[in-house]
Amino acid sequence: MPQRLLTKTGRYSRRVLYGCTAALSIAIVGAVLLLGRGIIDQYGDRQVARFVRTSGEVRTEVDGLSARLAQFADLYEGVWNLRQNDVVPTRRYAGKLAADRGATVTGADLTATPVTLISSLDRPADGARLAMALRVLRDVSGAPLMDAQKLGVTLDGFLYTPDATFLAAFPALRPADLRSAREQGPQPFIRERIAAVEQRIASSAPEAVRGRRPLWYPADETNGHASVSQLIVPMYRDNARVLTIALTLPDAQFTRFFLRKESRRPGFFLLSQTGQRSLGDLPADLEERRLLDTVLANADWSRQAGAEPTTFYKDGVFFVSRRIAGPDWIAVYAYRWQDVWSDLQHEFFAGMVFCVLVLGLLWATAAYFDLRVTRPLLSDAKKLIEAEHFSKAIIDTLPIGIGVYSPETDSILLENSVAVRMLGNVSNEQRLRFYRHVMHERDAEPVPGARHSFIEVRWERAEGQSSYIGVASSWTRFGGRSAVLLGLVDMNERKANEILLMEAKQTADEANRAKSMFLAIVGHEIRTPLHGAMGHLELLARSALSLEQREWVDMTSRSFDALLTLVNDLLDSTKLEANALQISPVPMCPNEVLERCARSFGAAIVQGGVAFHCITDPDLDLVVDGDDQRLTQILQNLLSNAAKFTERGTITIASRCLKREDGKVWARFEVADTGIGIPAAMQSTIFNPLAQADDSISRRFGGTGLGLFLCRNLAHLMGGRISVRSEPGIGSAFRVDLPFAQNTRAPAPPPPVLTGLSVELLCPVSQWRGMLAERLRRWGATVRPAEASAAEPLHIRLAVEADGRAWHAADLGTVPLLGTVFVTAKGPLHAHRDGQKIEVSSFTREGLLAALTELTGAAARPAETPVSMAVDEGLGADLDILVAEDDAVNRTLIRHQLAALGCQRVRVAVDGVEALEMWLERRADLVITDLGMPRLDGIGLLHKLRELDPRARVIATSASVSAEIKADVEQFSSLLQKPVSLGDLRRILRQEMLSRTASPTPAVAETVRADALDALLRQAFRTEWNKERKSIEQALAGKDMDALRRRVHRLQGALMALGADALVEELRGLQDIYSRADWALIAIRCHQLLAHVDASVG
Repeated sequence: MPQRLLTKTGRYSRRVLYGCTAALSIAIVGAVLLLGRGIIDQYGDRQVARFVRTSGEVRTEVDGLSARLAQFADLYEGVWNLRQNDVVPTRRYAGKLAADRGATVTGADLTATPVTLISSLDRPADGARLAMALRVLRDVSGAPLMDAQKLGVTLDGFLYTPDATFLAAFPALRPADLRSAREQGPQPFIRERIAAVEQRIASSAPEAVRGRRPLWYPADETNGHASVSQLIVPMYRDNARVLTIALTLPDAQFTRFFLRKESRRPGFFLLSQTGQRSLGDLPADLEERRLLDTVLANADWSRQAGAEPTTFYKDGVFFVSRRIAGPDWIAVYAYRWQDVWSDLQHEFFAGMVFCVLVLGLLWATAAYFDLRVTRPLLSDAKKLIEAEHFSKAIIDTLPIGIGVYSPETDSILLENSVAVRMLGNVSNEQRLRFYRHVMHERDAEPVPGARHSFIEVRWERAEGQSSYIGVASSWTRFGGRSAVLLGLVDMNERKANEILLMEAKQTADEANRAKSMFLAIVGHEIRTPLHGAMGHLELLARSALSLEQREWVDMTSRSFDALLTLVNDLLDSTKLEANALQISPVPMCPNEVLERCARSFGAAIVQGGVAFHCITDPDLDLVVDGDDQRLTQILQNLLSNAAKFTERGTITIASRCLKREDGKVWARFEVADTGIGIPAAMQSTIFNPLAQADDSISRRFGGTGLGLFLCRNLAHLMGGRISVRSEPGIGSAFRVDLPFAQNTRAPAPPPPVLTGLSVELLCPVSQWRGMLAERLRRWGATVRPAEASAAEPLHIRLAVEADGRAWHAADLGTVPLLGTVFVTAKGPLHAHRDGQKIEVSSFTREGLLAALTELTGAAARPAETPVSMAVDEGLGADLDILVAEDDAVNRTLIRHQLAALGCQRVRVAVDGVEALEMWLERRADLVITDLGMPRLDGIGLLHKLRELDPRARVIATSASVSAEIKADVEQFSSLLQKPVSLGDLRRILRQEMLSRTASPTPAVAETVRADALDALLRQAFRTEWNKERKSIEQALAGKDMDALRRRVHRLQGALMALGADALVEELRGLQDIYSRADWALIAIRCHQLLAHVDASVG
């Protein structure tokens, strides 16, 4: 049944389609025909317009000729009296008329062209009348009325008096006519000639004759020539007609005058007043003659023409006609269908082509629609019917439950057997209850009314068992109504799998926590003996050792430092995974942190033959709130990588202030190198943990791949970002953009100290030069360009990273008035002066300012050294110190460190409980406690001691980063970071002594700032220093490198024992240049070092 219905529907659809196409085709053909008719009508309108234009030209010529004649008559009539005195040869022509029997020809003395005179006015009494006529004749012959040279045509005619006593014919009469005039006598001949003209004048009223002159009449043949028209111009004097001008237009001149070839169109003709004669030349073309014959054959119609154009069609010819006012000629324009087709063939052809194309496209579209739409649609409908039957079969055989529920009628529209079985083969009412429950749960979702949803339903079966069913639902249309399609999935197995997965995840989380705990415990256990070993190495380095032994100690210390860094990176990465890493902002100077990192790596980088530039932005000299330890960690990792992967070229560390907004200072730190570079494909993975650009990197350069991972995460924790630009073989540039909070309590910048001084800046690096120039301006100096005039005063020359020639004044041009400052990566941290030359490191802004200030003669700020901070010997020995430490190695280490610092009253406890008992036995001046201890940890000990004595001084020691334990240690007096160094202990002891000692005068306060051990060690060093100094000078003088090495190494050990860290760092920089064997530079650096040691020991 559905197949037969579809077949009938298909036949009906095709009939409708092709019937509509045929009707539309007929409409299109009709429209094209109407369009053609419109084109033909427009063509006819154009022909009428052309006819009007051409006939108008003829009318214009007629009006022009009439106007000239009328103007002549009017003008002459107005000056009759004035013309009376004009002289004409009256007597001469009166005599000639008498002699020639009343007929003679004028000469050049009277007319421009010969004119025949016929007159009976030859008597003296007729002289006045003859003179008047001759005057008019002379003026007429001179006017452009009959003059062919002026007008282009010649008008035949005559001038006569109404009484037939005078006639002047032009052009001159033929000899036969002249003889006839003499034979007949003047008056008879004249009357014969003027009879027709006088008859026409007499036929009209006198007022009409004078008002509409010239008068146009059909021409006669009185002059012997074929003419087209005759023009009569009567002339009056005192309202009496005294003269008349009769002119004829010859056929030969008509075409030239009225139908010029350049303006005449084919098919245009001028007919006489009766329409039976064509005026002008006959057409030369045969078709034109035939067309003229057709026009003359329809003269009856032509005679009906009026002043306005009228159209007429007969026998395939279109006629347009009108009369020309004045001569009353008939202008006719005729054209045939052949002319229409000839002029419009392109339009007709285009229209037919368009019609054919449109019809073709229409029928092609109909056929295409029939083949590609109607038939496929019917085929699809058949397939749809089949698909519907097939879908029902699929629904019944699907392994999931399918149901269609109508909320409007609360009925089940469709349901397969799987759905019925999944719901427990219950009754229809119970299944309806399930679908209602599903709709209720669906409406209770966070996004109610959504068209698609998936929910899990717990369904209680009739037998008391529970089943989990997943229901995917979607609004649809079914049976002409809104319905919800539901797909039911058995979730029981999935629920069991989820339980297994949750148990597996819980097991994995416990394993991960166990791993993190294991790493933390192992890291702590590794760092504890490392701290003890490093502390004892520090004590060992302060003892008297041989040169070889000190080298072993230094090598071991560096190895322990590398191992401690690796352990810290591993622990930090573990904390990052656990989100346990925190940021602890403190007041800090970004440029100071950058320079401190540069100084740490400067000696090693420069020793490897690589240039090292440290560029700081003056805008970042301010104090901000930030985590200086984490910033240091980032910059040290980046510098470590740059130093590791760069064998030649330049390493640059730079800072730049990006912007200040909303209380934030955005700073950019960039570390660029000319090392091996990173391939573009690997740049996105180098920030992953344990990732390196190439497997060969770890084999060639070492490393764990944690550095950049930590840098990225630390930058993100600080609210910033890190990026890299790199190209293999060219180098890499890492940028770290960080926000810092503005510190409102920061001190005001110091006043300018270089005001009024001009400084010439020589620096090969443009970025560095710009930063230094801005810094010099802020210090008050005027930066003078290198190309400035020599006449301008130069106070100081600042040469940054100059080559060897720059050390000679002759190579630097104008000699500055105060001196020259040389800034190099190998320069000393404290400015060293040699006459007017000062050398200073490029890694210290304060050192640069001190060098410039020293050249000006102002007092330089003395650098703090451990030796200058002396104290009385008795203060350290009087302190009662209690140490709580559960690790035996650390207990031993801190006891030895305190003993080395002169502390004799030291008690040691293994945990917090024992420490508390010792405190109760005797209160200590200072308590140093570890945070993690058994029985009672450091925090618990702090609380117990503060309960007993709120002013108790308790110092915490921990291997954790301060930010991680900040909340725990805020109540402690101070925090010592493991490994605890002698310098850290010395600082704590000084603070304790300063807090216990009054300072009535500045001198006494200065004396109280050192401990007993420093005083003893300084005294011993002062005793031996002069001897040691001479030995070093002798080695320099003899250029004995081995002796110099031994003496300098021995001096290093003594300075380390004194705690003179700055001098030790300077001494290490001196050791780095041994390999270059540049004795001039070595001597300069040695003398600088000796001067600094002299200043330190006093």
